[in-house]
Amino acid sequence: MGSRRRRPIVVGLNVVVIGAVAGGLVALIVAAPIAAWPTLGVIVVLGLVGGSVVAHRRRRSWAREAPSTERVAAERRAAGGAPALGRAPAPPMVPSGALDDVARDLQARKDELDQTRAAFREVLARLGEVLASTHDFDGIVAAIVKTSLLVVPADVSIYYRLVGEPAVLEAVQGSGVPVTGLRLDGTGLAGSAAAHGCLVTIAPGLAAPKLVAVGDGLVLAPSALEPAEPIATAGVAVPLYSLGRLTGVLALYGTGTGRPFTDDQIGLLRSLVHQVEAAIANIELHEKARLEARTDGLTGLWNRRHFDLRLRDAVSTYRRFGESFSVALFDLDDFKRINDTWDHLTGDDALVHFAVLVRKVTREVDVVSRWGGEEFAVLLQRTAPADASAVAQRVVDLVRETPMAHGDDHIGFTVSAGVASHPRDGADGDAVLAVADAALLQAKAAGKDRIGHAAAGAGSGAGGATPAGSLPTGSLPTGSEAGGATPTGSSSTGSGAGGATPAGPPVDVREPDVSNARV
Repeated sequence: MGSRRRRPIVVGLNVVVIGAVAGGLVALIVAAPIAAWPTLGVIVVLGLVGGSVVAHRRRRSWAREAPSTERVAAERRAAGGAPALGRAPAPPMVPSGALDDVARDLQARKDELDQTRAAFREVLARLGEVLASTHDFDGIVAAIVKTSLLVVPADVSIYYRLVGEPAVLEAVQGSGVPVTGLRLDGTGLAGSAAAHGCLVTIAPGLAAPKLVAVGDGLVLAPSALEPAEPIATAGVAVPLYSLGRLTGVLALYGTGTGRPFTDDQIGLLRSLVHQVEAAIANIELHEKARLEARTDGLTGLWNRRHFDLRLRDAVSTYRRFGESFSVALFDLDDFKRINDTWDHLTGDDALVHFAVLVRKVTREVDVVSRWGGEEFAVLLQRTAPADASAVAQRVVDLVRETPMAHGDDHIGFTVSAGVASHPRDGADGDAVLAVADAALLQAKAAGKDRIGHAAAGAGSGAGGATPAGSLPTGSLPTGSEAGGATPTGSSSTGSGAGGATPAGPPVDVREPDVSNARV
C-alpha cells in the first residue's frame, strides 16, 4: 500500500527533473556557438536514453512490490475489513450442483406457470362457447365443474345448490366422486362458504377446527370437513350469487397435495366464477321474461296465449298417440256486483282467490289459465268427459264453500262452468272450446252456480246443466290429481285420469306460482 502512495510523488519529481534538464539543454544550445551544437545534441540523446532505462527499471521494481488483487482481498477478508477500493472482490465459488438445482427449480416454476396459462386459456375458450350457445342452467353448471379442475390442481369439484335456509346445500353435479344424495347443513368447507357468504379455504397446517379470518375469506382446518365431504388436505369453496341472491357453492377438494392452493390459482377460479354468475343471472332474467310473456300478471296463472299453444299441442298429441283431453271454462257469477258493491281492487282480490282455489283441485299436468276478464280455462290432460265434469263440479263446490276474506268480513260468490271433451265434442281445439263455451252459457241461463255439459256427440251444441251440488257420472280424481298443486317447477309424471305420459314431443308441465299473488 505504501508503494502505491509513493508512485504519484516519484512521478512528479521525475517530471520536474526532466523538465529542468531539458530547459538547461535548450539554454545551452541557444547560447553555444553553432560549432558546438553537434556535441550538445549527442549529450541530449544520451540523457534521454539514460532516463528511459531508469524509468523502465523503476516500473519493474513497482510491479514486483505491488501485491495482487486476490492477495489484497484475501488479506482484507482475514482482517475482517472491506475489499480494496477500486476493484471488486472475486465472487465466491458456488458448487455446480447447487446451480443445477436452482436452474431446475426455475424451469419447473416456468413450466407450471405456462401450464396454468394454457389451462386458463382453454377454460375461457370452453366456457365462452358454453355461455354463448345455451341458456341451460345444468349445462353451465357442468361446464364450471369440469373447467374449474383446469384452473386449480384439485382432484374433486362439486357444485352445490341452495335448497334451504340458512345454508342447506345439495350436490347437483360433481367430478371425481359420486354426489348423489350429498347434502350439507351449513358446516364443512362448502357449508361454511354458504353460511358466511365468502370464500373459504383449507390450510393443511391448521390444527384448530374453527374458522380463521384471513383477508376477505376464511380458513378451515382439514379436520373440520363434513363427514359427507371428500377427505382433502387442500380445498377452496366459492359462493355463487345471481341478482344479489345466493344460488350455490362451487367447492374443490385436493386429496393428493400437501400444500394449499396458491393465490394465483384461487384468483383465476374467482374470475371463472364471476363469469358463471353473470351467465346464471342472464338465464334467470331470460326465464323470467319468458314466463311473464305467458302468465297473467294479476293471478299468476297462465295467460290465454299459452293456453292456446298448449291446446294445439294437445290436439297434435291425440293425432299421434290417441290421447284424449277435456276443457273446462269457468266464469265468476255476478262479478260486476263485487266491483260495484266494494271496488275494483276487491274484484281483483276475488279473481286471485278463485285462482288459488282452482289450483287446489287441478293437477300439475293440467293447464290452468285466465282466459280473459273473470273467465278462466282449464285444459285437463288425458281426462275423459266424466272425470272432467267431476273436476269442474269440485271447483264449483269449493268456491261456494270458501268465501273470500275481506278485512273483518267475508265475501262469498259462486262460479259457473262448461265442460267439453276431445274428440267427442269437436275435431280440433277451436271446436271443443266452442262447445265448452256453449255449455257455460247454458249453465248461466239455468241459474248459475253449476256446470253445463255438452251432450254426447253434440258437436257445437250443449246438453244441459248440472245443478249445484250434483255430480255427473264418473269418479272424482283424488290424491295428487285433485288434492292440490305440486310446487312450481317440479315435474309431474304420475298417472292422471288417462294414464302416464307416453313418449312424444316434450311438453312443458310447469304451472306458474300463485303463492305470491295478492289475496
